[in-house]
Amino acid sequence: MPDITLEDLKGLIRTAVDESVATHMKDGQVAATAELNATREKEGATPEEMRAAMAKFSERVETLERENKELARQVAEQRFSPVLDEGGFKRVRWPLQGEDLVLPPDDEATRLGQKINDELYTLSVALRNPERPLSLSEIGDQLKATKHMKNLSRRFGKAIDTVTAGSGLEWVPQGYSSQMIDAIFIATRVAGLFASIPMPTKTYTSPVQLGRPKAYHATEGSNRTQSSVNLTAKVSFDAEPIAVYVPITQEATEDLIIPIIAWTQAEMAAGMAEGIEACIMNGDTTATHMDHDIDALGADAVETCWDGLRHYGMATEGCAIDLATCDADHLLGCKKALGKYGIDPTKAAIICGPDKLNDFLLLRDANNNLLVTTIDKYGAGATVLTGEVGKLFGTPVVPSAYSREDVAATGYNTVGGPNTKKTLIWVCRSAWVMGDRKQVTLESQKDIVAQVHKLVASWRGDFQHVYAAGEKTTTCGYNMA
Repeated sequence: MPDITLEDLKGLIRTAVDESVATHMKDGQVAATAELNATREKEGATPEEMRAAMAKFSERVETLERENKELARQVAEQRFSPVLDEGGFKRVRWPLQGEDLVLPPDDEATRLGQKINDELYTLSVALRNPERPLSLSEIGDQLKATKHMKNLSRRFGKAIDTVTAGSGLEWVPQGYSSQMIDAIFIATRVAGLFASIPMPTKTYTSPVQLGRPKAYHATEGSNRTQSSVNLTAKVSFDAEPIAVYVPITQEATEDLIIPIIAWTQAEMAAGMAEGIEACIMNGDTTATHMDHDIDALGADAVETCWDGLRHYGMATEGCAIDLATCDADHLLGCKKALGKYGIDPTKAAIICGPDKLNDFLLLRDANNNLLVTTIDKYGAGATVLTGEVGKLFGTPVVPSAYSREDVAATGYNTVGGPNTKKTLIWVCRSAWVMGDRKQVTLESQKDIVAQVHKLVASWRGDFQHVYAAGEKTTTCGYNMA
């Protein structure tokens, strides 16, 4: 196959733009004509109805001609960059700006634009030199000798106007869109249990609720003293970086990078999701991590970013529950320890590991009745949390691969072990909040000795307990066989 040059790519893009404008005009004319013919063929149509239909048809055609003329002018000025939506026509300016980039897309065109932004961002970083990002034209120069240049033009040609400088040619995305953020949190079961707040800055202080105002008898003329306690306080979120490393060989960047872009992004999102979930479950910021195996990993361990659920449950008085006997009565001890935070079972969650989940699914009472109600029994119409498999005592049961099932009887992974015991978490979901910096960035470095491009994707955020310290919002069951 002959090389496809950047000029060929420009021609393909210009053709796609011209075709989209022509399609817009043609589709509008067809729709207007069909509406007019429907009136003509209507049995018993009055002359007044026919005149009104003709006037409407003429007005629609005039509008289409004005729109077509304006679109043609924009194309001539090389400023027009459409993204096509099936069955319709939507104009999306390139590069994506502001809300079109950072907010969840509300239409197919913006969704496609975000997808292209993310793939171009991955591509540009994977191929960049150490000093600066590559422009789209330079990406084309590097790839034009490969057999996948045609794939590049097909994938991006209809969506981006790279006809000339100043119209997107020198522009390269500098970060991922909201779709990449969503992909990370969709992939984690546990993070979806908790509310999330955007962090406009790296360090962000947010108000938190300490209690509810107390009701009183509003007798006329009496002083109001019953609600004098402070009901709110502040908690600080400090965005911690969680990163994943993806090496790509020199051969891949030269010949295979385009086909593996989507796979690379999916792997990075899954890796960061696993890191976030691991820290939510087992995070500990003390100098010596509570688990020996994690402490041995040093400061690079993702579980050192923030204090997680198990750390809080084990460290808070009355919240560590010995489940050496793990029957229904003892399990209810975890719920009982929550006190007022466990009254509403729908506002809590039970998080356990895969082995313990299998045990729970077969958990029975004294009369041999199954205690766990699975989703197929209570129906898809119920409020189902991400990853939920059933309900125990009315509370959703959510499995997590990072609920420790390799700890000692103390509830921690120790040097001597034996680390054969399991844990579970029973948590009031409103007591914890995810802080999300809403940014996923990608950096690269080339190892000239190994001929490998090292890609590092990073997300920044935090996970904080937002109720008063010491409140019994999270219990940890430990010492389970």
